[in-house]
Amino acid sequence: MTRDERRDISYADKLSALFPDEQPREEMKIGANFTRDVTFQVTEACNMACTYCYQHNKTPDSMSFETGRKFIDLILASDERTSCYIKSRECPGCVIDFIGGEPLLEIDLIDQLTEYMIFEMIRLNHPWATRFIISIGTNGLLYFTDKVQRYIRKYMGKIGINITVDGNRDIHDMCRLDLNGNPTYDRAFAAAKDWDRRIGVGRGSTKITLAPTNVRMASSAVISMMQNGYENIHINCVYEEGWQLEHARILYSELKKLTDFILEHPRYITNSISILNTAICQPASDSDLDQTYCGGLGLMLSLAPNGFIYPCLRYAPSSNPDTIKLIHIGHVDHGIGITAEEKQNIEMMRNVSMKSQYHGTQCENCPISTGCGNCPGYGYEVTGIIGARTTYHCIMHQARSLAIAYHTFKLLQAGYSDITRPHKLYCPKEWAIPIIGASEYEYLKKMEMEVIKE
Repeated sequence: MTRDERRDISYADKLSALFPDEQPREEMKIGANFTRDVTFQVTEACNMACTYCYQHNKTPDSMSFETGRKFIDLILASDERTSCYIKSRECPGCVIDFIGGEPLLEIDLIDQLTEYMIFEMIRLNHPWATRFIISIGTNGLLYFTDKVQRYIRKYMGKIGINITVDGNRDIHDMCRLDLNGNPTYDRAFAAAKDWDRRIGVGRGSTKITLAPTNVRMASSAVISMMQNGYENIHINCVYEEGWQLEHARILYSELKKLTDFILEHPRYITNSISILNTAICQPASDSDLDQTYCGGLGLMLSLAPNGFIYPCLRYAPSSNPDTIKLIHIGHVDHGIGITAEEKQNIEMMRNVSMKSQYHGTQCENCPISTGCGNCPGYGYEVTGIIGARTTYHCIMHQARSLAIAYHTFKLLQAGYSDITRPHKLYCPKEWAIPIIGASEYEYLKKMEMEVIKE
């Protein structure tokens, strides 16, 4: 397996690998039988105030146990109240995902819901009883509390904890502050290292978010995480408005520095760094365009504290202004896809593909479209259209594609053909030169001719 084949693996993908279906894996679409993420937004409250947080309408509201219990009963029943969207008894597995706000603020509720769901899966002889993973995304500030530690010990071996650390202290504390404006790096990193110790050094992963305010720290952030033993580093640019040409120039320079550092320190060659994945930033195939890879278009389901069920958390009230009409697909009191409005929302999601998202936009016929991230939930917030695609981050994807070309050519020059794959300079010259200049573009073209053999 090459480093780039170890691409960003979700918990659902991990579970599918652990419990492969006896039948050929189905296409991931609404109603199909693949491992599902079932998300409980146990609270909208948070003990931090991150500058780039997409949940810009949080409240103190938390979920009641009764609401969570109804949701569990509904999904596990696997009857006509949910069958248009999910047939849980036919799905090979489940990711029980707890999220906030900051979910660990409601650790007692999480414990109650976990215990109840496991008990019911066993009582009902449900297939998920032996095929589930618990996932918690947290900022780590409450990680060392007695209640959280007891929960971890109780479910160790069935739980994955994702603690956000934005690289090093400088970049983390620029954006990730607590409610009193205090830095959080030391607390978050201590939690992350303890979790890494529990599951085995090097097995942990981290997620770094780049925004216009911190993009100039991208290389130092990744280098710091690698030096601290992280082998799987997810890093991406936010999709929201604000990116400018100057930021793209900075990102390219930062990713060049990162490649040069890796080549100078070969022990990091096999690390997986999502932003330098050489399998992407290429033209999309017809099969790519016919699909959608976002769970928020019918592949996941998320319960908010108000009892409504959404395609994902990004459609929930905490992520949207009060003026927007929310897109829900069900309610714990009646099921999924029952009302006319719910049926219409699900049908509109069913008809979304990359091709439909690209049609009539600058994304149509884009030669570097593969791997270009997008959030349909954010697109809906901005446009009011289900499946709409925003393009604020296009310039950053162009810079990324150029950096991937540089990364690939440098690795091939150094003889690392076994851990990368050929990657042409797919970014058009007219896009590239404003970002990297004519001389750097010619330098990339020269390297391409040297290392890429047709």
